Amino acid sequence: MDTKQSRANKRKGSQWETDLVEYFRSLDLLAERLRLSGSYDEGDLWFFANRKYFIVEAKNEKGFKPGPWMQEAVLERDNWRRRRKNSGRVVPLVIAKRRQSNVSKAFVIIQLDEFMELVNE
Repeated sequence: MDTKQSRANKRKGSQWETDLVEYFRSLDLLAERLRLSGSYDEGDLWFFANRKYFIVEAKNEKGFKPGPWMQEAVLERDNWRRRRKNSGRVVPLVIAKRRQSNVSKAFVIIQLDEFMELVNE
């Protein structure tokens, strides 16, 4: 991939993260983008709802790779927990941009075990 294409993809990804934070804030939720932390990355952003932190791996890509994306989100959730020992329940999510749709129509990917814990709370 050439440098110009790489920069364009980075801009698209950054804009998607910003759009998500603005969406969560429009719903009166606390939400922030996160900075890259090398191998201890804690996700692209977080939001807080129903006494839980949600760590989000935001994806704005042409392909659809839920397995590797979710693996990344779980690792980033674990990094978050290591730094914030008393943060309570922390749920890893992947939010993938849906082409030609607004933010509210994005796809949310969550592992079934995490989802069932949310359902049973």
